[in-house]
Amino acid sequence: MLSAMDFGKRTLDKGHPNAFSHLTDVDMTLDFILKYCVIWESWVSRKSVLSARYEDLLNDYDNETTKLTDFIHLEKRNKLINDVIEKYRPGQAREGKDGLHFFKGQIGRFRERFSLEEQKKISDKLSKYLPKMGYDL
Repeated sequence: MLSAMDFGKRTLDKGHPNAFSHLTDVDMTLDFILKYCVIWESWVSRKSVLSARYEDLLNDYDNETTKLTDFIHLEKRNKLINDVIEKYRPGQAREGKDGLHFFKGQIGRFRERFSLEEQKKISDKLSKYLPKMGYDL
């Protein structure tokens, strides 16, 4: 949620609005995210889907990439495959950016940004999905 809000604001501030630019408050963003939770639940219920959590990619990258390469039947020892895995390894700075997909990339940043009241509201509304995603309420 927080990443979507921040990304929308950054691009809007630069004059390049995107699909997240309208997410200006917690309630609006929560409603938006809930729609994606329904979609997520539908996808992960299928046998042919591999699910990964951002935190796991940061904290246990080698294990997560092994799960991915095994899932899609790639040989992780192949030089080309290994080069790609290393290119996307967390903490690899490229072209002045830390990481390739996330602006901040800090686990638990929502605790600093959202008030306790907002965190409770988020937790309550997402209570059906968070445990399924591997998160504590």
